[in-house]
Amino acid sequence: MEEIICSFDEVELYLHQLIESSMGWFDKYFRKYDKDQRTSIILYFSVTLIFVLYVVFNREIGLINWAKNGLELRQQKKEIVRYDKEIGVMEKKINMLSTDKDTLEQFARENFLFASPGEDVYLISEED
Repeated sequence: MEEIICSFDEVELYLHQLIESSMGWFDKYFRKYDKDQRTSIILYFSVTLIFVLYVVFNREIGLINWAKNGLELRQQKKEIVRYDKEIGVMEKKINMLSTDKDTLEQFARENFLFASPGEDVYLISEED
């Protein structure tokens, strides 16, 4: 590892040049304003920045929380649509079972192993 040896004056000069070069854009746009106006502009900018950061990162009203809630809401709407379809299918089945005697008999035979008197019921299990 190579050691860099420099004096405090060199570091101070470098930092001063760095600050001056980074403040060039500030001077370019704000030189036309006097000192009080520049102070007001910096104050307004700082307050606005703090407000934006507060809105983005606040847990109760934050932008991140808003996005999470939006995703959850979309998922719940998809579930509602899916459940509405399932309810429609079940209502059709209930309607068929309550109005058609043949359908009711077929349902009872398949699901509850009902049989007419004198019929034999054979269970066939599928093995893998």
